Amino acid sequence: MKELIVIGLNSGTSLDGVDAAICLINFTGKPKINFLNGLVLPYETIFKKKLQAVLTTNTINLKDLCLINAQLGDYFLEATLNVIKETNLTINDINLIGSHGQTFWHSPNPILYLNRPTCGSLQLGDPSIIAQKTKIPVVCDFRVQDICAQGQGAPLVAYLDKILFGNDNIATGILNIGGIANITFINSSNNVELAFDTGPGNMIIDHAAKLLFDLDFDQDGVIASKATYDQKSLNSLMQHNYFSKYPPKTTGREEFGYTYANSVINFLEHQSLDKETIMATVTAFTAYSIAQAYENFIKPHENIERLIVAGGGAYNKTLIAQLQNFITPKTTIKMHDEYNIPVKYKEAILFALLAYTRYYNLANNIPKVTGAINPVSMGKIINPNCSFN
Repeated sequence: MKELIVIGLNSGTSLDGVDAAICLINFTGKPKINFLNGLVLPYETIFKKKLQAVLTTNTINLKDLCLINAQLGDYFLEATLNVIKETNLTINDINLIGSHGQTFWHSPNPILYLNRPTCGSLQLGDPSIIAQKTKIPVVCDFRVQDICAQGQGAPLVAYLDKILFGNDNIATGILNIGGIANITFINSSNNVELAFDTGPGNMIIDHAAKLLFDLDFDQDGVIASKATYDQKSLNSLMQHNYFSKYPPKTTGREEFGYTYANSVINFLEHQSLDKETIMATVTAFTAYSIAQAYENFIKPHENIERLIVAGGGAYNKTLIAQLQNFITPKTTIKMHDEYNIPVKYKEAILFALLAYTRYYNLANNIPKVTGAINPVSMGKIINPNCSFN
């Protein structure tokens, strides 16, 4: 396996834009991932509003489905070209691209649909556009292979966490607070013991900031810091049945999206809470649901010695302070940036890694955490380079 320069691409639940990361990856000997550069390509306002409308209502016509898929591909291509330019590289320097796309629906557990048990996961952002314009092989559609092996197709980040933190015999929790929060637990024997979605991350907090203050998010958790959360309301929110399910488990916009966020805010308003107290309470909801996931599912195995935090929520000082208060016994909380993997680009780096491993046909899921019945090499390869011989 050669050293490759790989670009990873991702669009998350925040719908801010495309995250792009360039990495130098080498699996000769001990796996090494060297982050070179990253950027975020914001979506134009009109496009972002369209995505939000579709994903809020869960409805889309076929024309929109087709053209959003293509336009997302254009954005992913633009992010690719921009990050190459900003790194002072050329297209010819790039060996491989891993593009996750934008998740539109994730349904890994079989449900009876048209009289047949059916499951699946759909990410849009046509990767053929990237491959054709760059002439670089693109790996895409990562989740489906694990789902076909009876897994959840998530959380995928545990594979990256294992490589980054599974070598120093320290019981570690690696927490990513994106729209949804997920955690990987690596025990003191360097084994990934658990990895699962804990529940809502920034999704409800951001929605409350938009509805109550016309802000995209609560910068640094400043608004939430102005009030004390309502304990009674928090207890009620924690009755959601997702929190008692034992891993492996995943969730997303389908369960904790805009419809749910609206119901939460409506419920809190009916408790006669002011706007700042609502912000404090939904922030505490994310922090407490994470702490309870640790208490119920990780602590029975082992107390973690350090908690490494990534994702947009890592910058919410109120959220992190609440998390520190809720977790017992106290543990050291560190930012992911301290380990040379920027918080902002972790998921993009993940898809660069998954592309590299798929390119060499290496197993890149962790069946113990996804629930798959066997290891698989996730991803489909689009190779634009053809031969006439």
